[in-house]
Amino acid sequence: MGTAALLVELDDLGGVLALHAEIQRKRELGWAPELVDVIPAERTILLDGLADLAAAERELRGWRVRPAAVPDGPVVEIPCRYDGADLAGVAAAWGVAEREVA
Repeated sequence: MGTAALLVELDDLGGVLALHAEIQRKRELGWAPELVDVIPAERTILLDGLADLAAAERELRGWRVRPAAVPDGPVVEIPCRYDGADLAGVAAAWGVAEREVA
């Protein structure tokens, strides 16, 4: 993402949901006004646009956030094919067989 982005890795989705809620709460109180984007995923949250990554990391480590409950819901299956023109190049760059890229 660049020099102003911080990727926070968490143990599970419950941790992501809890930290995301806390980030939103603190932003409403004025935390990190320069923050451009907050992108949660299954086990990470990407914070983009931070002015001081080291300070943000220290602050985040000091937060005490209890994991949130993960809502139940249907499993959504999205069929995918990994056969693009760059498959061989990606496999070579990663040092794996083409079948292992996916």
